[in-house]
Amino acid sequence: MLASEIRTNIKTIVNIPSADTDTDALILAVVNSSYHFIERVRDWTWLKRTSAFQTKNGVVLYPLFGDGTLDVQPGSITEVLDKTNDTKLERAEPFWIKRAFPEMDETTEPWYWWLDGMDEQHGNARQIGIYPTGTATIEYAYLKRLPDLAAADTPLFPDAYHPILQNHALSIVAAREQMPELVKVFAEMAQAGISRMVEEDTGSKDHILQAASRPAARLNPVQFLPVGYGYPE
Repeated sequence: MLASEIRTNIKTIVNIPSADTDTDALILAVVNSSYHFIERVRDWTWLKRTSAFQTKNGVVLYPLFGDGTLDVQPGSITEVLDKTNDTKLERAEPFWIKRAFPEMDETTEPWYWWLDGMDEQHGNARQIGIYPTGTATIEYAYLKRLPDLAAADTPLFPDAYHPILQNHALSIVAAREQMPELVKVFAEMAQAGISRMVEEDTGSKDHILQAASRPAARLNPVQFLPVGYGYPE
């Protein structure tokens, strides 16, 4: 579903006239709030990406590119592997490495990695540091960060989960429209849907992560209202 379709469905269900375009931007903001809420529930398999590069002797820093754009944030890198030597690199800050191993031969195979060149505006790391600097193929795994949806965008969730996103957003809009019965119905449907997403992502009912049930992940429609949305007293 396009984000505009989700918005149209929400307007229909809560009886906002289709001709009322004044609410369009606000409802889309709610959809994006729900979108990022679901994104944060766990490290979803369908958001995992990998990228690789070749190291060169004596070169420490390499540019980070994720999925065609600089969208690799510090907390999103989950693993760094030396594919040439079949080893997993450990994360460590460069000053610690130099202090702990002052005589290390920097031309040997890589052991450590860190992030460098922070982009303060977007919170992204622009470079990854590798040390020692021996020649190897380095692969890093990271979680793609979801950009806000424009009306013409399709959520990057699997298609089967789009109704869950819609239900979550509906619970918030229903709260704004003072429809407590709908709030309860759609909040419960969204919670059940998110739990199913976690179950399917882990592959087992016995391994549903605590993230799906911890208090921070339970639905409270009021807390997701964007600034200026006008939740009624």
